[in-house]
Amino acid sequence: MTDSFDAMFSDLIAQTQRAAEGLGPDAEQLDEMDEVVGHAADERIAVYMKAGKVTRVELQPPVRKLELHELGDELVVAINAAIEANLASVMSLQQDQPDFESLTGQLHSIQTESIRQLEKYTQGMYEMLKNAKEMGKHG
Repeated sequence: MTDSFDAMFSDLIAQTQRAAEGLGPDAEQLDEMDEVVGHAADERIAVYMKAGKVTRVELQPPVRKLELHELGDELVVAINAAIEANLASVMSLQQDQPDFESLTGQLHSIQTESIRQLEKYTQGMYEMLKNAKEMGKHG
């Protein structure tokens, strides 16, 4: 009896996990995202991103005087800043999404407690029937 009950909860948990995997911004939401920018070298380097892709890089003339290794280091700073801004933008789109991890945990708890209670009930019914059978033998 508990096997079918357990299977029902396992299926529900699996469905919840599949729904959680499908979360994230869809293509339309990504298209509507604002372009973000990361700066470096006192804002003389700007890296622009939209939907996780670099859209352009702007270098102000004074930055061109940097040594190549300095320019490379500053570009890394600007790119990382743009990635962080892009991630913050994506995360803001997901703020209203349900917490499927928490929901899955709650379902596991409900499943465990429900099966325990069902087994307890079944054992009680078995004991009652056993007692009734014994009473019938003596009565």
